[in-house]
Amino acid sequence: MKILFLTSRLPFPPNRGDKLRVFNFLSRLSKNHSITLLSFAESKEQLPYINELKKYCTNVEVVLLKPWQSYLNCLLHIFSMNPLQVVYYRSKEMRKKLNTLLFNNKFDAIYVHLFRMAQYAEDIRGVKRVLDLCDAVSSHMKRTIRFNRSILWPVYFTEWIKIDNYEKKIIKKFDEVILISESDRNEIFNGKLKVNNIKIIPNGVDYEYFRPVSINNHKIPRIAFLGYLSTFYNLDGIFYFYNQIFPIIKSYTLSVRFSIIGASCPNKLRKLTEDKSVELFSDIEDTRPFLNQATVFVCPLRIGSGLQNKILEAMAMGLPVVTTNIGYKGINAEKNKEIIVADEPKNFASRVLELLRNEDLRYKISRNARSFIEKNYNWQDSIAKLEDLLAKRRGDK
Repeated sequence: MKILFLTSRLPFPPNRGDKLRVFNFLSRLSKNHSITLLSFAESKEQLPYINELKKYCTNVEVVLLKPWQSYLNCLLHIFSMNPLQVVYYRSKEMRKKLNTLLFNNKFDAIYVHLFRMAQYAEDIRGVKRVLDLCDAVSSHMKRTIRFNRSILWPVYFTEWIKIDNYEKKIIKKFDEVILISESDRNEIFNGKLKVNNIKIIPNGVDYEYFRPVSINNHKIPRIAFLGYLSTFYNLDGIFYFYNQIFPIIKSYTLSVRFSIIGASCPNKLRKLTEDKSVELFSDIEDTRPFLNQATVFVCPLRIGSGLQNKILEAMAMGLPVVTTNIGYKGINAEKNKEIIVADEPKNFASRVLELLRNEDLRYKISRNARSFIEKNYNWQDSIAKLEDLLAKRRGDK
């Protein structure tokens, strides 16, 4: 097949969830299909990544996103019914490049990543169009306004209403729509399925890459968090853990360390390292050695939607995971056997302490977690589902 990928970010390096998903889809499909990528780039510094992507793509076309133009779009359309995320990515240059590609090529399918890019393909006819929403963004925004009481709260509230309406509308305009988990489909329609073009394709895990590499003797117990560190929901989770959960744990075991691992670390997070019990490992190429030093992995999210890749990677590394119900959503591992789930600070701290103290329990959860990932999350299965969806003729059930 000849497939056009339409994305809002260059999917390289694959160091955050959205880019990880697109990069794996694109690179693995390229083994048997011709891939053209049309994407925004967020800065000139990202343009060298084009050469990396050309290893997998027949053609890579890029539009440099101009922040001033994007902010002006938002200002001019602040009273429109379209979400700010949509108008932020509105570009005449992007539409012109897309029209040129469609005129010069006969694509068998178009893969559109995230609802912000749906505006470019919603009215295209004569080619199969697949929209990958990934997550229920409306649910994410709803949780954000619950915990964000800043001066921007009215903006977040209005954006939630707009996104909620836009998601429901745009889904009906595409031949197929993909979500990562069943829970996201239920949240978009409040448990009432109103369309039949939504399919579930979860992310995978490269469990040959993410695997336990040695036995850690845990002389210093370490609690690890992994994620893209500048996102609001990850920051909220880190500070929630540090302020409300970690002090309870430290009251029972002073030697414990909290290891924060990830990319794009903001200054306010770096200030946590003034506490000698906090370690920060930012913008590292390989996270595995740092995860391998951990005793327990935590994902204390209060905000978010979709599947948490950080949890899947930690489980593949054989780490016992303690997370909230928000972090657990869509994973479907068996609670207390393959993963630990706790919401309230005292309960969360208690479950972490239990794992720190009980080596047999750690080993049991670790072994079960690794086995669960091997059986349920591999990219080969997800690629096969996507390939079938892209190849299916329009109108086929």
